Amino acid sequence: RRGRGGRRGRRGRGGRGGKGRTPASATRRSRRRSSQGFGLKEEEGLKARTTQSKSPTQSKSPTLTPGALIAAAAAARGVDENRDEGVPSFVCNALDFVLVLGGDGTVLWTCHIFGGQGMPPLVAFHLGSLGFLTPFPPSRIEHVIGHVVQGGFPIMLRHRLFCTIERNPKNCDGTLESMKDHTINHAACTKSWVVLNEVVVDRGISPFLTNLECYSDGEFVTQVQGDGLIIATPTGSTAYSLAAGGCMVHPQVPSILFTPICPHSLSFRPLIFPDHVQLRVVVPPGSRAQMYASFDGKDRQQLFPGDAVVMRMSISPVPMVCGGAGASGDWFRGVREGLHWNLRRQQA
Repeated sequence: RRGRGGRRGRRGRGGRGGKGRTPASATRRSRRRSSQGFGLKEEEGLKARTTQSKSPTQSKSPTLTPGALIAAAAAARGVDENRDEGVPSFVCNALDFVLVLGGDGTVLWTCHIFGGQGMPPLVAFHLGSLGFLTPFPPSRIEHVIGHVVQGGFPIMLRHRLFCTIERNPKNCDGTLESMKDHTINHAACTKSWVVLNEVVVDRGISPFLTNLECYSDGEFVTQVQGDGLIIATPTGSTAYSLAAGGCMVHPQVPSILFTPICPHSLSFRPLIFPDHVQLRVVVPPGSRAQMYASFDGKDRQQLFPGDAVVMRMSISPVPMVCGGAGASGDWFRGVREGLHWNLRRQQA
């Protein structure tokens, strides 16, 4: 058995028909030529081939998340990957459109990571539960993407709010310790957010009513006593604001919604402001309740007496690709099918 194996091994080395094993020197020369053909050094070419040839049991490849891809692109350009802006501007400027697969929360998260900069059009496919902001079914993904690539698709511009928390200088970094010690961190006073749905100022777990002073372009509007206040966009009019008793507003109507949450008054009705005003919600110095502000349901911030939340319309709306029925058709379909608006049995 060993003899036959040896003879078979010698025939394998010598080869049939006079073909022998490639010498090591020839292998190195071919590797050098292949790596030079791709503009790589020999060590880099060998390293790349070694990485590709590893089996899953030998090593696990890194997960390619959107954050990892953005961080890699930012590092290649020398941009700090620990910044707070989300998607870098050079990545945003290089995009023709953004494909969104998910529900309404995925659309909000996509707008959140782009921040306040101008965004490319969003093409959203409905993979969630409600799908109010995702007009396309996943079964038509090839047709829709092909149509978008060819051009000539309708766009709906959804307005956003630009929001800033102005801290009282006595508690500028937003902590209770700084309020007691009167230390100031001016860098924390400049943080801002851009929201697609709404800004919510509420009392959290405090048992006391809110006592918020509201101003429009510096003019006093009213004092909110209740559970809180919602400042919403027309897109957000069908979200939390609707649940709190606010009216539905078409997303192409330029406006800012002012909706109280459980006001302690029978006559406090929601308002609609024009889009050019700047709203300011102030926590008065004598407020007993602990106040909180959240932005599209994220980044919940505690507010202390003397702090203010300032909101105005953002200069960068979100362009969203519409279906064949256009902007109004998509919105009314969502209102009827998603919210079951005016659903009743037809009278005979």
